[in-house]
Amino acid sequence: MQRPPRLSATPARHGAAIRRVDSALDDPALAAAEIDRGLGAETRSLILLWCSGDYPLEAVSERLAGHRPGARVLGTVGSAVLGPSGYRRHGVSAAAFPSEAEVVTATLEDVDRIDFSRGFQAASWLKSEMHRLTGEPPGPEDAFALLLVDGMAQCEERLVSSIAQGLGNLRLVGGSAGDHFRERPGRIWHEGRGRDNAAVLVLLRPRRPFRAFSTHHFTPGPQRLLVTRADPDRRVVLELNGRPAAHEYARAIGTAPERLTPAVLANSPPAVKVGDSYYIRSVRLVSTDPGEGLMFTCAVDQGIVLRVAMAGDLAADLQHRFEAVADDLGGIATTLAFDCALRHREIEHKCLEAPMNELLTRFGVSGMATYGEQFERMHLNQTFTGIALGHD
Repeated sequence: MQRPPRLSATPARHGAAIRRVDSALDDPALAAAEIDRGLGAETRSLILLWCSGDYPLEAVSERLAGHRPGARVLGTVGSAVLGPSGYRRHGVSAAAFPSEAEVVTATLEDVDRIDFSRGFQAASWLKSEMHRLTGEPPGPEDAFALLLVDGMAQCEERLVSSIAQGLGNLRLVGGSAGDHFRERPGRIWHEGRGRDNAAVLVLLRPRRPFRAFSTHHFTPGPQRLLVTRADPDRRVVLELNGRPAAHEYARAIGTAPERLTPAVLANSPPAVKVGDSYYIRSVRLVSTDPGEGLMFTCAVDQGIVLRVAMAGDLAADLQHRFEAVADDLGGIATTLAFDCALRHREIEHKCLEAPMNELLTRFGVSGMATYGEQFERMHLNQTFTGIALGHD
């Protein structure tokens, strides 16, 4: 018999605004103290802690939890962190919700072997728990779900599909933990310890308006690439159009296989059409070995058709989306963000740090560079996905 997800909840009280703070101090005790001071004296129901891959997640999370015994601390690892100082390759960033925000969480272990029933059960149980604890059933206008999952477990498609079914009409956003470039595991800290091969699902009623959104800056090109041989269990494409995958993809974008660097792939990624929309399918590793090919960060299978996507203006696309959401909400106070690590690589490669950091500051962003993003029922790549929260 499978274990049920572990549940925990924080009831409603009265509190202050959502607070964002970050630190680049190397000593985890000093960093935790700096974060704690920045959060102010108010009681907090939930603290989301984002750590870069080279940062001691467990040490700083444990110390911050010691400073905040009444708060639920949820920490995770990303390739970079986003916060008041913009993008940081090294450091820690936090977003803290006031005590009036109602929070229920569930931990899912061994997610690399997860089946439909466990994800569905976790989501359904959380909805029931929030109703029981607060007296109000969660609805799509007042509650949403956050998902943090170890990206190394390569389970996101199964997990997101099952959770979304259990959530019904509630919005879901999330990110895959892990350091894409340092090859660090996707650690998550919850309920007093660090975990890998795990996921944490959060159901949050923030007591303020919010909007879920996802955006990317790519358009599909004319090059059509049929996956003719694949290893779905490893997320590897071995052949495209009947030819070795790396050689055929290089031909499609006009370069040599040995030049398929992360920067090149980030600028010309494959895309797949789902319904009326195109979604990026990022390549993690490239090998000219016939037994390897292209390793993806999401599900791939024989028979799907890919198109080479062309990058537009990353900063302009995000600004347009933020401004549209802000108009809808009447202003944005805070944004919880899951921004693909490959986007961060593109930002660095194209020297876009200044305009992007201005946007992060303007729209109150807190989050991490991810191994993949989750939005509603899908696992995505190379997107900026998040929840924008309005003012009280």
